[in-house]
Amino acid sequence: WILFESGQFLFMSTMENSPLPNATQPVKDPVWDVCTRFNKIASTLYGPRGKLGCVPSAISALHASCGELCDNISRVAHSDSFFNSPLARLILREVSRHATTYGDGSCFLLLFMTTLVLHAKDQLPHIALPIVEFAFETCMKWTVEFINNEDLNPTKRTINFGSLDDLLAVVCTVLSGNPILQLDAVTLQYLASQVVKAYIVSIEEDSQSPIRFQTCMDSSITQEEMQKGCQVVEGVLIDWQLSLESTVLLAKWATRNQPGSGDELRVILFDVCIEPSVDHLFKTVEPQQKNSNWFQEFVEWMKQLSVSVVMSQKVIHPRLKSLLAYNNILSIERLSIRHIEAVRQLTACTVLSNICMTDSDVSVLGRVAEIKEVEICSKRFIQLTPVAPTDNSVDENENTPKPQSVVTLFLVGNNDIWLQAVQKLCQNALKVIQLASAHPFGVIGGCCFESHLIQYLQHCCLPTKLQQELPTATHTILHHVKLCGNVFIQAIKRTMQDFLHCPPNHSTFEECFTQLQTKNDCTVFYTNFSTGQEGGKPPAGCFLWDCCGDVRQYSTTNYNSDGVPGCGVLEVAQGRIGALHTAVETALLLLRMDNTLVVVD
Repeated sequence: WILFESGQFLFMSTMENSPLPNATQPVKDPVWDVCTRFNKIASTLYGPRGKLGCVPSAISALHASCGELCDNISRVAHSDSFFNSPLARLILREVSRHATTYGDGSCFLLLFMTTLVLHAKDQLPHIALPIVEFAFETCMKWTVEFINNEDLNPTKRTINFGSLDDLLAVVCTVLSGNPILQLDAVTLQYLASQVVKAYIVSIEEDSQSPIRFQTCMDSSITQEEMQKGCQVVEGVLIDWQLSLESTVLLAKWATRNQPGSGDELRVILFDVCIEPSVDHLFKTVEPQQKNSNWFQEFVEWMKQLSVSVVMSQKVIHPRLKSLLAYNNILSIERLSIRHIEAVRQLTACTVLSNICMTDSDVSVLGRVAEIKEVEICSKRFIQLTPVAPTDNSVDENENTPKPQSVVTLFLVGNNDIWLQAVQKLCQNALKVIQLASAHPFGVIGGCCFESHLIQYLQHCCLPTKLQQELPTATHTILHHVKLCGNVFIQAIKRTMQDFLHCPPNHSTFEECFTQLQTKNDCTVFYTNFSTGQEGGKPPAGCFLWDCCGDVRQYSTTNYNSDGVPGCGVLEVAQGRIGALHTAVETALLLLRMDNTLVVVD
């Protein structure tokens, strides 16, 4: 599978510096060579039974026994690898751009684009490039019309955000098929439900709250504990163990402030060391305000501002921490940059880069509803709970930043690679849901969409239909356009073949393909629709392939009831259109470059 679908590759480091077997060598046809290599990679990774791809890395920091997920292939691959050739970097840039924008469909993009180039160079060598461009662009226009027209496209479905089944079908489509995760149907369904829950909880009246990811790695954790540990947590989780006096102070707060009491805690946030020895960072009134006097002055300053929590990106002096705890003020130190930004969003405080004890401006302070220490999967975390949404409008000054309801999706795993993969896939799933919220339409996956699209394009490539597109064209040009259209159709059919991982001209694939086309037969319907005649209608139910190649009828509820993968595959239509557009445009660009590249042996 890897990791084009999530925009990543798995890199294994190699200690030797010798050239790789796949190192770039002078070839007579660079476009054919690069597209052949990428086509082989994409066809191996594509589909629910796709394999895991590993690429040797030139980074010596990685040990031979470990791996790392990475988006930038050219940065970590060997310099003499074909991944660093100009054409390969061009292709990977388009794939990465699509993954960043749409979050899904990158492997299909790479497979369809390279297949289109290879078929065009193999079957259309004597046809003028402008005719090929016109034919591919016309087929792309017909494809977009087919996707957007509900009367033509039986696979089109409205994604109902009031239906949990629809949202789970979209998320499960993104999460399923990754060999790194090895998720069974129950675990996949549970993880998808947590992603959907995080999205729903993050939605506010006029905006969407940030969704953070917090991971916890424990090599001794079991599969059942991993499933229970993955959960949605309100607020921010900080993976830092408190001191004993801070733990006692939190316990005292828990007995004093019961949930729902309405009390808020004021927070001040620094990104500097809080200790008197770093004099150049402090703006004190007099030089003698140091050591013991300085500690007392700082505590009095916090009490004057009614601060309950002091946080810092760097260290806080141990004596100052003890003195703050004695005065019922909690101190949290060594926050990472990731935590600093999350705390700033949740509390609406201003990050202070200096300490000025004469400053009494309370606008720099933030607010939280509660701070407590929680234990998840034998790990302890500090949880910051945001203030209630009704309290966000209390600020008198409209220019004052208001607290946001940050949501944390907590993920647990027994190795770093698994955690990286599941976090990236969850991020992509959230990106797909956000795309669906703007364009709430989807198409049925499992090659059901491709099955209907092939039938429609075959109808569009008939001589009568082509004559309507080119009324003044000669018979030769119409014949060439039809040949180009057939190549476009063959490229789509090849993606269906690679979905099942069947070799070319294999009887098993032809039997599966014929069975699927028979179930989804719409030939008479498309013919009558274009001519305005009555008769013929699309099939009552759409059929698709599951991961075993069996034909099943699409139903989102089937996925929830029996847990069989493949019968609830729903892809966002806008993402599929984007993948097809990028594939066609990149393929045409490579075909244009094919006539201009000169290789010196």
